[in-house]
Amino acid sequence: MQKSTPFQPAHRLWGRILPAGGFSRSLSLLKLPEAIQEHVGRGRIPVSVAREIGKLDSEARQHEMAQEYLAGELTTGQAQATKKGSGAKGSDAAKQSKKWTQSGISITVAYGRGVTLADIAEALEQRAQLLRADGRTKRAA
Repeated sequence: MQKSTPFQPAHRLWGRILPAGGFSRSLSLLKLPEAIQEHVGRGRIPVSVAREIGKLDSEARQHEMAQEYLAGELTTGQAQATKKGSGAKGSDAAKQSKKWTQSGISITVAYGRGVTLADIAEALEQRAQLLRADGRTKRAA
């Protein structure tokens, strides 16, 4: 059995990123937290998503975005669009989005600064009431 070294995650990561892009862009991935590098090295997080994760301004937000991707709550396209949303370095855009998938149904909510999860829940509850009332007479399209 091979002895583990601190450089092993970086070596696995490096082997996946060199073919994907330029040298300096690839080097930036080595600044990611080790746990995220490990997911990239094992192919669980694509290099394109990891680059977007690396643009976030806090390690906590980087871990959050990685977990959202791994849980299937975030697509590659959404991750790439995140740099335009709140939380990215140098960004002043106010829009954020959250996506949930359950029983084959995906719900994406876009919201601005200052909106709380309670606000989102209330809006979804109101929409659910309208759908229930309407659903008694109509089938889903």
